[in-house]
Amino acid sequence: MCAQIGGTATYDFLLLSPSARVTALGGTNITLTDHDLSTQLSNPASLNEGMSKHVMFGTTVYPGNINFGNVSYAQKFKIPGTFGFGLQYIAYGKFKETDEQANVIGHFNAGEMNLYAGYGYQFGKIFSVGANAKFIYSQLGQWNSGGFAADLAAMVNDTAHNVTASLVAKNIGAQFKTYNKGVHESLPFDLQAG
Repeated sequence: MCAQIGGTATYDFLLLSPSARVTALGGTNITLTDHDLSTQLSNPASLNEGMSKHVMFGTTVYPGNINFGNVSYAQKFKIPGTFGFGLQYIAYGKFKETDEQANVIGHFNAGEMNLYAGYGYQFGKIFSVGANAKFIYSQLGQWNSGGFAADLAAMVNDTAHNVTASLVAKNIGAQFKTYNKGVHESLPFDLQAG
C-alpha cells in the first residue's frame, strides 16, 4: 500500500545539473564541445581525447544541508574513443523517525548514488556518438532500491559553419529492486535535442 503519490518517476536526482557551468547555461545544455569533463552526464557524445586524464569534482549544498555532487575521470586508451567514469551522489541528511503520534523513536539517513561509465567516439571531422551505463542505488530510511539505466547520444559539431547539434536520450532503464515489493516505478526518462 502506498500513502502518497510523489513525482512521475523515481531517482529524480538524475535530472539535477552535473556542474555549475551546465547549471549556469540553463541546466540542460547538451551542445558543449570543449574539454570540460562535467559535460559527460549531459551528453556522453561530448567525451573526447582532450578530456583524457582529467579529473572533475563538484559539489553543491542545498538548503537543509542536502549535499549533491559528482566526481569523474576520463581516460583515452589505445583503442578508438574516450572512456569516462564517475560517481554522482546526493545525501539528504539525517531525519527524525517518528511514530503515528509524532513521538521521536529514532533517526535515519537518506541518500542516492549513480555509479556510471561512459564512452564517446568521434568519427569523421564533425560527428560523434556516446553512451553512459549507470548503476543506481537509493536508500531512504529502511527502504532501498536499485536500478540500471543508459544514456545514448549523437552530436554534429561543424566548426567551419559554426553549427553544433545534439540528440540525447537519458535514463533509459528500470528498477531491478523496488522500494516496495511489486511496485515498480519508472525512471526519469528525458529526450533532449539542442
